[in-house]
Amino acid sequence: MAVIVFVIIMVSVIGLGGISASYNPPTTGPLPDSCFKVEFNKSGRISNVQNATHKENDGIITITFHEEEVIIHNLIFKERSELIGFSWTSSSTVRVWIKFGPTSKLAGEGIEGSFVTPNNRGVSNIVFCFSSDDDNGNGNG
Repeated sequence: MAVIVFVIIMVSVIGLGGISASYNPPTTGPLPDSCFKVEFNKSGRISNVQNATHKENDGIITITFHEEEVIIHNLIFKERSELIGFSWTSSSTVRVWIKFGPTSKLAGEGIEGSFVTPNNRGVSNIVFCFSSDDDNGNGNG
């Protein structure tokens, strides 16, 4: 019994500190102030942008968030038009979280990158988090 209690305590202590950024992705639930979310419908079109403004021109999506800018480009669609991949370029370092199917994943961190979903699953949303004193870009405010 003492071993079980020890294991539960260790899992609680270690689990809360080390994996919170990947365990509680900002693709679901409340959106931290240092983040914005781009939601896509089943046809691969933007259905909503939270906390930012956007414009689309010739397959390039430019998003303005406070004084930052993110460009989503090189869009890849599967045959039913769902978005399955893209590249991004940012004015400063950003963490990029992606939700596709039931999965949320940290896709990268930096001023540029790209991502293609495994098994051609459609992207339902992308969250970009800039570092702040509150959450260090983890999306956990």
